[in-house]
Parts: sequence; structure tokens; C-alpha cells
Amino acid sequence: MLVSHYPPYGTNVDKAWNGEHIGSKSVRKLIEDIKPLVVLCGHVHESRGIDKLGSTVIVNPGPLASGYYAIVSVSDDGTVNAELNKL
Repeated sequence: MLVSHYPPYGTNVDKAWNGEHIGSKSVRKLIEDIKPLVVLCGHVHESRGIDKLGSTVIVNPGPLASGYYAIVSVSDDGTVNAELNKL
């Protein structure tokens, strides 16, 4: 698992309000190199969501201040289940 403030560049969870990708190219390269099962990220509040980069599941739960959160579980066989929620 990787926890990063910035989401990886070029995914559905790094789009600013204007649609521009503003994630980190360094984080993306790290994910492509080490292939973690899950990446938990934030920073881009308006891009709350779940995406994949290769086999890696990427989760941006959105801003907790607005009541958003995510539940992520990894089974013994490496299957990732992620869901977005709101308080």
C-alpha cells in the first residue's frame, strides 16, 4: 500500500475543477515501478473517486470536512475492495 498526499498524474482522481490533470508524475512513476495493490491519496478534493493504474487501485476519498471517506479492504488473495461513503 502507498499513501500519498498527491494523486498520480493522468488518472480520474487528479482532475482539477477545470478538467486539467494536476497529479504527480513522480507518484505515477513510483506506482508503475513498484505496483502496490492500493494507493490512498487526496489533495484534489473535486476528484473524489476510485480508479486503476495497471492493477493498482487508486482511491481519493474526497474531503473529510465535507463528510466524505472511503473504506478499503484487501483480502488474503490480494483482492482489493474499495467504496466511497459520506457521513
